Amino acid sequence: IEKKIKLDTLDKFLIVGSDIRTNQFEITNLLSGTEYLFRIFSGSEICYETKGKTVSATPLAAVHGVKLTHISSNLVSLQWSSVPGALHYKVEKRLKTDDSPDSSLDFTLLSDFITDTQFTTADLSANTAYTLRVSAFASGAFERFGECVDVMPLSQVSNLKATSVTSNSVNLIWDSVSGATRYKIELKYRSDAGESYSFVKDDIIDTEYIVTGLTAGHKMRFRISAGSPFGFETVGQEVDATPLETLSNCQLIEVNSTSIQIKWNEVPGATSYMVEKC
Repeated sequence: IEKKIKLDTLDKFLIVGSDIRTNQFEITNLLSGTEYLFRIFSGSEICYETKGKTVSATPLAAVHGVKLTHISSNLVSLQWSSVPGALHYKVEKRLKTDDSPDSSLDFTLLSDFITDTQFTTADLSANTAYTLRVSAFASGAFERFGECVDVMPLSQVSNLKATSVTSNSVNLIWDSVSGATRYKIELKYRSDAGESYSFVKDDIIDTEYIVTGLTAGHKMRFRISAGSPFGFETVGQEVDATPLETLSNCQLIEVNSTSIQIKWNEVPGATSYMVEKC
């Protein structure tokens, strides 16, 4: 077997293997992303044939930078860095195990002709842990191993409520999500449509949390996302709440035999009031 760089017209074929007694051979120490020509000769005990068979191939660097960009109960999206020389990519899945991710055991194909460096699949079940593997293709073959990432699609948080509000805090509760090991809370001012969410906490294990340090009278929007050891769902559920100043200057303004009239100062941000008796 001989080799040379395909685009280098001045390069000569160099012998990389001889006296090979099987019908396969591994050639090492090649440059990743460089297209080579390989020439294979059959031979006898006396000599080799004169023409040989020429094939081209491009060694590929391993796919890297695989990361999850969206997680929900029915969709998972991922992206990765481009591999020089790759013509397209494939993505495979398997149930997460303790086996080496380089093993081909139990991997099944999701798609094998992806020309972009991103992919979305709906072929996963919620609350189930998976390993996804991305491999690059060139010259008739995929790279041997690819890069893996673990993911668990999760159902969206539901029944999120703000149950009590003070001048600087809001108490949030929600229903437990099957398979979730933690929850994340984010917030933003509801009046600013273009504002992005700010992080509050992401290691909450209960389904109730009091957000403190808020400013009275400001309309807030809270988002809760369920998470597993492999990431958080991307969507989350939202609820609005407004921290309110304590009602002040409550006073009687009229009293008669069967009724009374009460007055108090308006509370900024309040849309209604409740009066109780005992």
